[in-house]
Amino acid sequence: MLAQEAQDLFLTWADLAILPVSLLALSLVWLQYQAGVLAPWAPRRSVPWGALAMTPAVFLVVNVLTPAPANPSPETDIPFVSLAIADSVFKLSIVAVIVAVMIRSGTTWRDLGVPESWAVAYADAKLGVLTTLACLGPIVLIQAAMVWGLQFPYEHPTLEALADVADPGVLAAVTLSAVLTAPLFEELIFRVLFQGAIERLEWVWLVVRRRRLESGKGAEDEIDEEMGAEALEEARGEIDSQPNEATFGGMAFGWPSVLASSAAFALVHLGQGPAPIALFFFAGVLGWLYLRTHRITPGLFAHMALNLTVVAGTAMGAWLGG
Repeated sequence: MLAQEAQDLFLTWADLAILPVSLLALSLVWLQYQAGVLAPWAPRRSVPWGALAMTPAVFLVVNVLTPAPANPSPETDIPFVSLAIADSVFKLSIVAVIVAVMIRSGTTWRDLGVPESWAVAYADAKLGVLTTLACLGPIVLIQAAMVWGLQFPYEHPTLEALADVADPGVLAAVTLSAVLTAPLFEELIFRVLFQGAIERLEWVWLVVRRRRLESGKGAEDEIDEEMGAEALEEARGEIDSQPNEATFGGMAFGWPSVLASSAAFALVHLGQGPAPIALFFFAGVLGWLYLRTHRITPGLFAHMALNLTVVAGTAMGAWLGG
């Protein structure tokens, strides 16, 4: 009982200590945003893949939303460390297969959001860490409001295993799974593939609408084959600056894709108590970073930094409680 109280007390004080640090980071982010230097728009072409690339994210969401079987399988005796390592290997294999297939089909590393140099990657790492520090305060407040205010218990099997067993092997397995593998897997699936595909649909829709206006056609008028071909060809070109026109639902360009990917990301974390609410907010920030930079690395480093913070805090609490 005393060990649990010590663990809870540490986590409470850790959360409180995060708030002033996060406030400082938020101030820096706001100053950079006002100066126009925070994640400046990176010229890009829309991704070459379509709705089919959204399948992995859709599958993950459907899998979470599908009701559990009436007669669940019995609990396994496989050690947690082995399960965590197997999960990491599986996810890394999926990433490798997706990337290999797409590169072989003509997709470039730039399309996949890989930075063009180590200098850009380093800048993205700094941006990602700063973003996480700025987001930690709001995330803690959202979680606190849900857990303490609404009595909505937080649940996460992986972190619970780490909290219950202050074991170096478990810590290493959780770090591999949560800090390295999961962010790479999820950023590729939800940001690059899912969000990228919706952003492409937005861009094609905008180009077609521009062609309609130029030709004097109404929204309901059909476009001829030549106009359609010209619109698609233009849509494959560079997007030098963020379009000013509204897209789906009257939202600014890119925001339908950001909100859709954020919702999908939050949904796959159902079953973790109030986590999906805070993660929807965090995913929105990651989506905005991808929208602005069209690189996977800012969101990837931010995602890693957040998970590392959670794992480190849980491990320290487990050590104190042990």
